[in-house]
Amino acid sequence: MLAAACDAGRGEYADLVLADARYLPIADATVDVVFAAGLLHHLPDPVAGLRELARVTRPGGTLAIFHPLGRAQLAAK
Repeated sequence: MLAAACDAGRGEYADLVLADARYLPIADATVDVVFAAGLLHHLPDPVAGLRELARVTRPGGTLAIFHPLGRAQLAAK
């Protein structure tokens, strides 16, 4: 996904980095908006990942978590 974003020129609009979501190379409370889509189920420790996303989000910033469900999961509900 990172390579596709770079190929599409997205680095022109934002800094793109490859990092472990549990240990982001970003200073505390410096990010205006964090959008995490489909991330949580990939993390070995989702709580640590959420804690890290919250750490880098500035006070008053936006932390948006999007966790899509597959059709089978939705049908089971």
